[in-house]
Amino acid sequence: MSFNLSKLEKAFMLLDKGIEEGVFPGVAAAVGDNKGFVRVEVKGNKRLYPYDEKLNRESLFDLASLTKVVATTMLLMKMLESGLISVYDRVSEYIPNFKGDGKDKITIFQLLTHTSGLPAYLPFYKKCKDYLGSINYICEEVKLNPNKNVEYSDLNFILLGRILEILGG
Repeated sequence: MSFNLSKLEKAFMLLDKGIEEGVFPGVAAAVGDNKGFVRVEVKGNKRLYPYDEKLNRESLFDLASLTKVVATTMLLMKMLESGLISVYDRVSEYIPNFKGDGKDKITIFQLLTHTSGLPAYLPFYKKCKDYLGSINYICEEVKLNPNKNVEYSDLNFILLGRILEILGG
């Protein structure tokens, strides 16, 4: 594969401009083919809040939100298509201890649309030893917000991931 170096240069200039204009704090980009890398750039900050953290080649990125779109949603769509699950199924059909406080009425659709009433985020690393401990904590300890407005919640997709794991083995 040959690269148009002029277009490649323009692409990296666009990334630089994004940092300068505050569109994103930093960039890690690599372009290459089966022969190796043509260009690698790592510049700017990994984060700006709650403190500045410079980006470097060893920086790790939290891809959780990307995983939601690319993996969880796509896998759910395949399982919906094959009839293994319905958006009208209740979460408690797959995770029996997801009950109390109205949780037994929450559907897959509500998890997908962030209308379950689950909070946006919880610091599981402070409360739970592992993944299944986090699932059990959501099921047994977390209270729902009764107003049922749309509130983006990591907990919704944590539960969806667990349901897909149960379905898919």
